[in-house]
Amino acid sequence: MIEHRFGIGELGEGISFDVDEIHKITLLTSRRFRFAGMFFDTGKCFLLPVAIPGIRRITEIHAENPSVNLLIVGHTDTSGTEEFNLKLSLERAEAVAAYLTDDAETWIRHFDEKEEPKRWGTREIQFMLRRTTDAEGPFLVGPADGKAGPETETAIRRFQSFHGLAVDGVAGPMTRKALVEAYMSLDRTSLPKDAKVTAHGCGESFPVAEVKDGAKSPQDRRAEVFFFDGDIDPAPPGKTSKKGSKEYPKWAAAATETVDLVLAELIQGFDFDLPNQKVQVLEPGPEPDAGGDDAPILVAANDDRLVAKLVQEARDQNKKRGKDDSDTSADGDFIPFRMVDKPARPDIRMDHGFLDDGNGNLDKSKMREATFSDGLSYMKWSAKLEAAEILRPDLFDATQTYRHFLDATGTEFRFKYDKFAEKDKAGGKSVESALEDTIAAALELSDAQKKPDFSMQTDPIGVGGFNGRYPYPGTENWQKAIGAHVIWLEAHVTVEIKEDKRFFRIDMTLHAEDRYNFNPGAKDIATGTPDADNGVFELTGLGKEFDSTSTLRRHIEFSAGKDPIADFRKPPGDRKVTKPR
Repeated sequence: MIEHRFGIGELGEGISFDVDEIHKITLLTSRRFRFAGMFFDTGKCFLLPVAIPGIRRITEIHAENPSVNLLIVGHTDTSGTEEFNLKLSLERAEAVAAYLTDDAETWIRHFDEKEEPKRWGTREIQFMLRRTTDAEGPFLVGPADGKAGPETETAIRRFQSFHGLAVDGVAGPMTRKALVEAYMSLDRTSLPKDAKVTAHGCGESFPVAEVKDGAKSPQDRRAEVFFFDGDIDPAPPGKTSKKGSKEYPKWAAAATETVDLVLAELIQGFDFDLPNQKVQVLEPGPEPDAGGDDAPILVAANDDRLVAKLVQEARDQNKKRGKDDSDTSADGDFIPFRMVDKPARPDIRMDHGFLDDGNGNLDKSKMREATFSDGLSYMKWSAKLEAAEILRPDLFDATQTYRHFLDATGTEFRFKYDKFAEKDKAGGKSVESALEDTIAAALELSDAQKKPDFSMQTDPIGVGGFNGRYPYPGTENWQKAIGAHVIWLEAHVTVEIKEDKRFFRIDMTLHAEDRYNFNPGAKDIATGTPDADNGVFELTGLGKEFDSTSTLRRHIEFSAGKDPIADFRKPPGDRKVTKPR
């Protein structure tokens, strides 16, 4: 028996066999994922955060095919010398391989790189601080501008404290190691320990498009990940391939499927059109269309000219749509309190979005395996999120909650109600209403019970529901972060009588809850984006619903006469409200 091994690109007319012999033909197949453009800075091999959605897709495909051989091929543009670029391309491939295999040591050495253009520093530290978090969110919110200012120092100090390191605000060797390890441990970005991964560099020899020498081409600053069902064939000719090498063209030709993760050179009308949370239920819409396996994926750019263009577009949009049109003059019912021995969370029921059984229960039987098309859709939304985090800082809270959904941990998320009250007129109105209702209830219960010391609480209050004194969020950020949600109030009241007056001291706590998920039949009023676009992630486990919670505390002091007060709703003239420290 004669054995033959052919790649897809080697098949064609003119191949013939002797019919008198037995021939075994093995068809070598592979898949290729191209991180083409915007994933590396010029001259650097640091894997930028915009590549994370693609990395997650790589690990998912590997989990479905654990016996495959991975070949990671790095490339460069023509802006450096051939020798410089050949070495850099290998370093890019090794950096991707190290990220996939949690090899922190390979990354750490680039902070001590002798060649200044390739050395990692403050900018890389900033990128990692922006993508790693503690309970309060990302360590760094500002841009990765490479400038070691006070915001970066504060972020480093917070990271050091969270990880039990010496807190000095300096990204020294121990801090860099911990930061790299944290960046590499982002959810669903690691291959199994026994994964077979080979790194290879091709320098500037195989550009996506022919460009003149010395050109800074974002599309050629790339890494490609090949999945081979069998051995890598042909085998790599060492660590690198120079111009004219025949192996790379054969790898590319043998790929039965190529998925490009690219950014179009010009993006018009950028809009992070994530649906508002639970604002309006309409007729069920069609299932989402992933756009085909070759659909372009939107990612944020690190190309200076393109970023400047996109940022200006985002600012222009913000001027048009960033107004807070909250109705803060609406009327509503008085919220009653009841006296309790010890406040306790009331019964609050929330739906489970696309996994709800229709009665408020979680129905896991609705879940299914993610398809390749689902994965592409996930990468599309993940990449839109990466872009929004850079181009729409006004949507900070919205993007943070959406990222938690896509991270699919399902863990509780803490947001800041104080910030909601400060930045959104409707949020401020809800807190003011809570204060008014607390004061009114304290007066009413004091008049009825004559107790000098008591606790009280409410039942659930729907914010954004039928009570106009607790209106729906007015800003896009908070509409997308929490939307309609539930609060309940508890308070401890102390009443001191001096001469002819009662002096009230109240410690009020507002508890807020929301379940972040998407709902069948719902869509965004402004953009028409159906919730089904994201609901599919709930059905496949690519995204997970979670509970968002927050607390807000206020200390209230005021006085009233000894006689019962007729109008409980009128705020006392000497009222003082402070935030407890």
